[in-house]
Amino acid sequence: MTNNQLSGHLTDQLGQFKNLSYLSLAQNKISGPIPSSIGDLSSLKFFDISENQLNGRIPLSIGELSSLKLFDVSENQLNGTFPPCFGQLESLETLAFESFYVKPSNNSMFGELTSTLQNSRDLIMIDLSENHFSGCVPAWIGDKLSSLVILSLRSNNFDGHIPHKICDLQFLQNLDLAQNNISGVIPKCFNNFSAMATKKKTKNEVSAPLVIDFPFYFKALLVLKGREDEYGNMLGLVTNIDLSANSLTGEIPKQIGSLVGLLSLNFSGNLLTGNIPDTIGNMEWMESLDLSMNRLNGEIPPSFSKLNFLNHFNVSYNNLTGQIPTSTQLQSFENLS
Repeated sequence: MTNNQLSGHLTDQLGQFKNLSYLSLAQNKISGPIPSSIGDLSSLKFFDISENQLNGRIPLSIGELSSLKLFDVSENQLNGTFPPCFGQLESLETLAFESFYVKPSNNSMFGELTSTLQNSRDLIMIDLSENHFSGCVPAWIGDKLSSLVILSLRSNNFDGHIPHKICDLQFLQNLDLAQNNISGVIPKCFNNFSAMATKKKTKNEVSAPLVIDFPFYFKALLVLKGREDEYGNMLGLVTNIDLSANSLTGEIPKQIGSLVGLLSLNFSGNLLTGNIPDTIGNMEWMESLDLSMNRLNGEIPPSFSKLNFLNHFNVSYNNLTGQIPTSTQLQSFENLS
């Protein structure tokens, strides 16, 4: 019943459908709260009610859905803290508040991430973007959720440092921590992101070691080249790191150049200093590179001449000197912005 003009509230009688395994009411005009009777849907695997007008809190009865794999309530008007009951959903793969899939993105949820979420070991995607979550980025994300392919905490109020445990996510292809209050240095261990360090991508599938029950649904909104787009079938071919608009300090680690399969890198709007590492020139598949609005100095490395696929390049508002490397397409970028 996706993409209709359905309105009204979800009735408490919804819980009577004990054998229901798939429920999609996305892109309608349904309002009111999610009824607590949803916890009675013992066979439910797929729940998508994104892009509606739901409000209130996510009921704790969600924790009773032991078969649930996909939960998407993004782009509603939900509020409240992150429900600890998600830790009971050991089969969960997608969580979208915007999991696989937890997806509660673009709501008004707040508070710190509950540590019980680390029990959902099969999570491939967590999208909590555009909420009001706070606290530090939990180290257990890297320690316990080893199958993650997409981690988006964009546009929240997270602070503290980037935990080094994040580097243990060998299947991670998209890391978006932009527009938070994160400080400290960029971990040198980012070169451990194995899925970003390979050029050999012959299939569109994500690289997680799981069978996805709903492959037609696996999609994500990604901000690349300064523009937000939805990626579906091609998602497995996209690799991205976005740490923009935080308070990161120190130098860009040279180890970042090991991520030779990375297509987009955005460190703009931080407090980064030092030279631009010449190892970035090894990232020959790079299409978008944004290092603007930092405190970088020195010259643009000559090795950038190898970035033949680069079509979005911005190093404006830094303290760079010297000439643009000759015989490169960098000379076609107006004012290097």
